Amino acid sequence: MARLPEFATLDSKNSFFDYTDYNIINTKEEFDHWFNRFNSDNKHGPREDYIYRGMKEAKHKLFTSSQRQWITNDMEEWYPKPYLRYVQDLVERSKSKPLIKKVFDVYDYTPLERDVPVLSILQHYGAPTPLMDWTYNINVALFFATENVKGGNGNGDIENYFSIYFVNKTKHKGIFQNLNKLTGKKHPSMKGIIEAIDKDPHDKSAYYITDFEGTRKSPERKFMVNSSKPLTSIFNQNIIAQEGLLF
Repeated sequence: MARLPEFATLDSKNSFFDYTDYNIINTKEEFDHWFNRFNSDNKHGPREDYIYRGMKEAKHKLFTSSQRQWITNDMEEWYPKPYLRYVQDLVERSKSKPLIKKVFDVYDYTPLERDVPVLSILQHYGAPTPLMDWTYNINVALFFATENVKGGNGNGDIENYFSIYFVNKTKHKGIFQNLNKLTGKKHPSMKGIIEAIDKDPHDKSAYYITDFEGTRKSPERKFMVNSSKPLTSIFNQNIIAQEGLLF
């Protein structure tokens, strides 16, 4: 099996990221300053602009579960189709399962409307998907970054750190875009996604999927689903608890 590449040092990790603030936090005071700053930023703009992901190991790169499977099993060497077709095959096999098919029939999802919801179900049960969990809530990201976190070796290198990743989607809207912008469809299908990527294989954008934007918020700023046919949350209740979206 192949090994996933990792960041070797904190400095080398920083070189992989553009358009970003980079903080190394070593004291309670530094953490409080960072945390209060992000809370302050959130108060000056829509909460949905800011998204986070917590990682227990700062050295780990951002891979989806299907990317990890593809890389560690050297699937490029033996799988008969390219990576995205492998994902498409996974979706099609899952859609054919009688129970999954019956659920979507009840909710009146057309065959092409089922692709992203199927991926959301697979994500919930730990199957390999091209999706990555992010959250609108910085506290959720901190929980996942620190739950059962292990201590480092004490040498002050990358082994001693966890990471919180942060994106202001509005500030960088040319790079971070809603997936329906890629396909022009409210319910993107894997076929449509692949066709759009094939048309522009050098596109460097990151695409997210969400049920919780574009709606009028309550006074408590609770999230409300913006569609009668949600893409993620109705079949993956973790999305609601985690105040989440998927990349």
